[in-house]
Amino acid sequence: MGQKNRQHYVPKFYLRNFSNTEKSINTYNLANEKYIENASIKDMCQKNNFYGADNQMETFLDKNIERKASIIIAKILKTNEFPQNFEDHIHLMSFLLVSEARNLKSADSSDKMVDYMYKKLMQGDPEFRESGIDLDSFKIGMEQPANLNIQIALKSVPSLLDLSPILLVEKTGARKFITSDNPLIRYNPFYLKNNYPGGFGYATRGLQLFFPISHDKCILLYDS
Repeated sequence: MGQKNRQHYVPKFYLRNFSNTEKSINTYNLANEKYIENASIKDMCQKNNFYGADNQMETFLDKNIERKASIIIAKILKTNEFPQNFEDHIHLMSFLLVSEARNLKSADSSDKMVDYMYKKLMQGDPEFRESGIDLDSFKIGMEQPANLNIQIALKSVPSLLDLSPILLVEKTGARKFITSDNPLIRYNPFYLKNNYPGGFGYATRGLQLFFPISHDKCILLYDS
């Protein structure tokens, strides 16, 4: 059996931007309705072998996504300016999409979709229907659904390159930005205003993406 490895689905460097100590972060657990003060960042947003016991995806994320993204975001926090280098801009977009793709909810949704689609196909097969097998008695899924989501997210980056960036800065001190185990927030006022269905896909007109990067700064990408 593979060794159990603690693998984070939200990077520790990112969570530290919302910490006063760089080791802990105040947390609210929605499922348990419990507020936890100074929860350990090391223990936050992680799951054993989430990307697989071979550590290949974990290593890829660390070396190819997180390390450079941490430098880019640190520079944005310091200068209040987005990267002028196109390569850095693409990398920032990659980090944002991967951050959404790798969370537990996205992985669970993909796993459930696989179960639903394959069972629908099997229901349409006359030979399978005659077998008498109860589809509800078993589950069809993927071992590491987040890995597929990450691959799809990286291929989707070109869809975001026409979005305009704005850095939202909170200066009043009246309230602060917060983050979650799914840091990327999708919104589309254009679709909502016109009562259109959907409207939150990467290629939809009017899309807005919010990504908090600290208590007082948040990245907004919008369709101008």
